[in-house]
Amino acid sequence: MDWHDFQSKFRSMLRNVGLLPKGDSLLEYHMWVRLVAECSDLYDDLEHLKSQLPPDQSQQIEHVCGRLLGIFERSDVEMIRDNAPFDRRYHFSVGPEKIQQEQPVEIVSPGLAVGRRVLRRAHVVAASSQMANSSNYEEERSE
Repeated sequence: MDWHDFQSKFRSMLRNVGLLPKGDSLLEYHMWVRLVAECSDLYDDLEHLKSQLPPDQSQQIEHVCGRLLGIFERSDVEMIRDNAPFDRRYHFSVGPEKIQQEQPVEIVSPGLAVGRRVLRRAHVVAASSQMANSSNYEEERSE
């Protein structure tokens, strides 16, 4: 088997398991995944910036975020935004504690998936870590 045959069989295998869209070359697919990842980072930056701006400016940021979500949807990218039970395949804990099959109470930033492939796991905070942080804040405030 030469290199060309190997590439052809490898592409065919990736298409069969849903990791490579039909008709796309492997290079085009990798470039598309990198673009989606870059747009995801931009979305995260805008979401973070939105909370720090006055209401009139945050509405403009919200509009841009909505446009990015529309682009993701038209490009067959799924947003992982639901508060489903914790699953390591779809969620990444950003709190101080490890999460063991708990219900995430808040998605800090959304994840991205294309078909069965998760490109970016959603960043979540566990219920116990959020309650611990708020109780520590109340204790410091009362002192």
